Amino acid sequence: MTFNKAMQQTKAVNLKIVCTGDVHGCFLPFDFIGMQPARGSLARVSSYVKKERQALGDRLLLIDNGDMLQGQPICNYFNETRTDVDNIAAQALNYMGYDACCIGNHDIETGRAVCDKWISETSCPVLAANMIDTETNKPYTAPYTMLERDGIRIAIIGMVTPAMAYWGVERQWNGVCFQGIMESARFWMERIKQTERPDLIVGLFHSGWKGGARGPLFDENETEKVAHRLAGFDVIFFGHDHAARCETITGTEHGKVLCVNPSCNAMAVGVANITIVKAMGRTIKKDISGYVLDIADEKPDESFTTHFSKQQEDAENYCRNVIGKIGTDIDPADCYFGNAPYTSLINGIQLDISHADISLCAPLSCRTRLSHGNICVSDTYKLYRYEDKLCVMAMEGIEVRKLLEMSYDLWINTMATPNDELLKLERVSAEDGLRYTFKNPTFNFDCAAGIDYEVDVTKPCGRRIAILGMTGGGKFSDRRLYRVAMGSFRANGGGELLTVGAGIAAQALKDRLLWQSDKSIRQYIAEHFRTRGTMQTKAYGNWHFAPKEWATAAMLRERERIACNDG
Repeated sequence: MTFNKAMQQTKAVNLKIVCTGDVHGCFLPFDFIGMQPARGSLARVSSYVKKERQALGDRLLLIDNGDMLQGQPICNYFNETRTDVDNIAAQALNYMGYDACCIGNHDIETGRAVCDKWISETSCPVLAANMIDTETNKPYTAPYTMLERDGIRIAIIGMVTPAMAYWGVERQWNGVCFQGIMESARFWMERIKQTERPDLIVGLFHSGWKGGARGPLFDENETEKVAHRLAGFDVIFFGHDHAARCETITGTEHGKVLCVNPSCNAMAVGVANITIVKAMGRTIKKDISGYVLDIADEKPDESFTTHFSKQQEDAENYCRNVIGKIGTDIDPADCYFGNAPYTSLINGIQLDISHADISLCAPLSCRTRLSHGNICVSDTYKLYRYEDKLCVMAMEGIEVRKLLEMSYDLWINTMATPNDELLKLERVSAEDGLRYTFKNPTFNFDCAAGIDYEVDVTKPCGRRIAILGMTGGGKFSDRRLYRVAMGSFRANGGGELLTVGAGIAAQALKDRLLWQSDKSIRQYIAEHFRTRGTMQTKAYGNWHFAPKEWATAAMLRERERIACNDG
């Protein structure tokens, strides 16, 4: 009788968790940078979620792993211009009925005012257990949330990459600090187990799989490490590195944990199908499986697009505002073979604003081509896609040289013959045939203005850069201290060009900072066009590859290979 009674109380509950991540402003099926229809978007996710909810009701959970507030111009329109209404990111989350989301580094980079406003306007819990209020020494937002579905208690713990403090301008997060994810997860795991007694524990991490920036107390990407070493998580949804992944890890101290990354720009969702069997109030069995589902071409939810049609119209009008003209065609692909109009434009503006001796910048996309003529607000996002502030750092000449040695080594090979490949490319398979991508991110391919130099492609890293002098006259000295302009990502150690390349200790970077702007570099670009009307951009010609004939021949061979990708 006792056995039969227990069997009668046995209950199996099916749940589905759907996760978006690194949406980066892709709320609507429209690209506000290219001003054209776009694949992906939360409008398409909404179609998928609605169909699943018809079958599952509230047993479908919808969550997001961060980076909502930056990426598309519609974000900046609501972050900076339409501050009198709820942020579009909050509106989208609320409309779709999200159950939880976590904070991403790009959400924090908008500044405390924008991020706090978004948090207050969002109906679901916004989680970040390892983002600590320095006054209270407690999490700045909710560390976790508890949900209950059909008798199943579900804990969701949120985390943000602690490398946030390594990249941005400190004033963006003044009053908070960041713990390592492993440390914070271990603490909250024990607390939740003891006080909440959940049937299912879900990690919601804005932190990639592994690798990336590292400091004495943190790793940028800690998901793999947590999955292997910390017992307790049943599922970890993660992001930040924009790399789709679905993998079940068997840890050294515990059972299996499903790890799912839906990649970025709402082109796919991460899905976990979960069956939990309970008897006598206790969980006796869990079956968990998952996958990444491509929704890039799902039909957009018409009720979603209708609901946000006014917001789209307003954002499109904002993007179409003409702010000036450009007298030269710009193609960032030129940047990989020598000095180019694109990097000359950015470096020139940075030098003009900062009055620095030297400026550093990198090409941010192969695809950012601009034809001469009118420049609109949307075009400024093509020129500078990130939210960097402008910084001036104190650097010795030898440190500038070493930084450039590392930078060029990220993108070029050492050529032994004129027929060798100049660019560090790798072949990748694609549906439409063989393609080539850069082995390293192009946003770390810094070149300099303010100095004249030569890059010898026949010499190895460490001996390639010959700095000939200061542009306009004057001797360059390895021991002289220079004022060097760069974006805040680089100034705070991003890409490791300052720390590994120049050899400056990460903890010393703050002491090297001489000045930092309140405005973003993109805002300065827009102001330059507004105040100057037409800008005749041309390559400075202050640096070149040598031998020139080798680089020229390589350009003819290799340029088309990189025309279709951003590296």
